[in-house]
Amino acid sequence: MIEKEPAINWTIDLYGRRGQLERQFWEIRDCVNRIVASLASKRNAIAKLEQINARQTKVAAEDAYKALERVVKELLTIERGKRKLSIESTLIVATLIDSVEKFEVLAAVSKENANELGVSAGDCINLQNEASQLIQELNDRSGSLNKECEAVLKVKKQTDDDFSMYQDKEENLRDRPDSAEDSQSVGNCIPDFGQKLTSQQDFGNKLIGFFDSDTEDKLDEAVDASKKRLNENLAHQKESRDKAATYYQLAMFCKNGIAALMDLKNNLEPIATGFSIEYGRVTTAQGVENKLWEGLERLKSNIWSTDFTSTRGNSLGLILQLLVADNEVFHCQLFFEDTKTRIKESIRSKIGANAVEKLLVHIPSKTLGDFVL
Repeated sequence: MIEKEPAINWTIDLYGRRGQLERQFWEIRDCVNRIVASLASKRNAIAKLEQINARQTKVAAEDAYKALERVVKELLTIERGKRKLSIESTLIVATLIDSVEKFEVLAAVSKENANELGVSAGDCINLQNEASQLIQELNDRSGSLNKECEAVLKVKKQTDDDFSMYQDKEENLRDRPDSAEDSQSVGNCIPDFGQKLTSQQDFGNKLIGFFDSDTEDKLDEAVDASKKRLNENLAHQKESRDKAATYYQLAMFCKNGIAALMDLKNNLEPIATGFSIEYGRVTTAQGVENKLWEGLERLKSNIWSTDFTSTRGNSLGLILQLLVADNEVFHCQLFFEDTKTRIKESIRSKIGANAVEKLLVHIPSKTLGDFVL
């Protein structure tokens, strides 16, 4: 999963935060792509495993069922269902041994298949969990980024308000090149021509006073101060405008990031579902393999004993029960269907039309005693 790192404070390092968000997006996108690719890879691996398992099972099953058919043929030579299979029944014993050995091979193949499918099922559930965790992380990151976007837009609005304020002041500064204080200081230097002058000399003195160096310096200072205030205002406007543009870019970057994260989430959700479906399918296949293996083990334990005391009825009943269980694995396979049909028909022709049904109803068990048919 993606490594967590402290978020860079965008109010201090705006471009640093943007670079961090971009880097994190590419990291999480690579993670999503890896999980998406893993589903196809896992499906291919499972399909290949199932093909290999099917071939191995088919070879072992054909050998086992040929032997099983021979066992049924020998069992049906016994006239009474209660009669025990004994060591003295040399041909039957030899046939049983051969059949059980073949079923031991089939059981081993089935067990190995179940184990391999179990590993694949574990891989699927692990990948599903990883996908689900990443979906939650995408939701969390989207929510966090949305809050950050709202905060950026709030600061941008304040910056826009500052820009408007400086614009309003600019108009004032251009219309009034000097402040009231500066105007007053200059006005104090202007002669009052309305005042009665006693002589031409007085008038001249007033004019000289107006144009003396001190007055000129004050006027220059007033103009410079006015220009300075205007320039500062324009600088504040540019700063506010640039900040607002940068904040807007970051906000749009956040919004685009949220949309991109949601796209990744939409791509990932069906992948998580796919892993769940694959897990269910594999565990079902594993259950079938386990059921076959358990059935084979029951058959072995009942027939493959030291004194071969199992009766014909019990043995035939177990064989039919095994065929029912195996039907989930070998259904629609011509060899199995043909073998199953031949076994059932041979039992019916020897024991009776309803023999198969009766044997299936009475589940053989040592705890129930010997079933006679």
